[in-house]
Amino acid sequence: MLNTPKVPFRCILCESKDYQAVAPQTRDSDQRIIKCQKCSHIQIFPLPKTADENKFYNEDEQTRLLYKNIDIEEFEKRASFDTQRRIGLIENNFKRNISILDIGCGYGFFIKLAKDAGFNATGLEVSKERREIAQKVTGEKILPRAIQGKNKSGKKYDVITLFHVLEHIKNPIELARDLKTYLKPNGTIIIEVPNANDYLLTLNRNYKDFFWQRAHISYFTPETINEVLKKAGHKNVKIIGIQRYSFQNALNWISRGKPQLQNPKYGASKFKLIESIYKNFLAKNLICDTLWIEAKVN
Repeated sequence: MLNTPKVPFRCILCESKDYQAVAPQTRDSDQRIIKCQKCSHIQIFPLPKTADENKFYNEDEQTRLLYKNIDIEEFEKRASFDTQRRIGLIENNFKRNISILDIGCGYGFFIKLAKDAGFNATGLEVSKERREIAQKVTGEKILPRAIQGKNKSGKKYDVITLFHVLEHIKNPIELARDLKTYLKPNGTIIIEVPNANDYLLTLNRNYKDFFWQRAHISYFTPETINEVLKKAGHKNVKIIGIQRYSFQNALNWISRGKPQLQNPKYGASKFKLIESIYKNFLAKNLICDTLWIEAKVN
């Protein structure tokens, strides 16, 4: 058990000052990971300053901390499993001609595939470097400004997506509330975040040490992400478990103690039955590595 440091703290979800320490540092900073004792939300501490955040994202430091060179073609190839999975889930539940706003669109891979699939997709990206790349990848203008406050533009969307974005936000409740004003009647917000109830966190110390990172302000569980949306006024919330990484990836962490950065394993071609059982069990019990959340506005 880590000793709780004597530092000023306020939970970004419930504003409680009571907490316990989870980790003394992240994999790439001296910031600590702390868990609120009132609502169980896990977050980084201290929160990064706005100026530091702007520099961090404008210069794409999150990627550069892991990769020396940014090879967009290679990144697109590695991202294709996730991109196609997301498109498939949306295709199964929405008509092809709907409008989509993808917040934090990164390098634009989802926008590119969504437009190819017949969706009217628009991207928003606050990182200057990623935005410039996304515009080349998609051939489309990418919106540069973060969502701050209620919608004054008049432009509304059928679906708003945030794929691995909400965990980067200092004020997730406020953002989730503001996004409602950007949705058409019966619109849907789709959120995908890492799951802090990931079973592998309990099995492997190296994975757990790698899991905490400076870029992530929050580490959501099914309960805390539901609390965010509840406080933001969303009533129709559905949470689905997704296991992105394969059984082979778990074995790699257990045997080698490090990530597969150059060739991440999402599926196992030789052990399909084991892979299916592994992924389905974790997803069904919401102890998988990823949460997919849908919130509808009536």
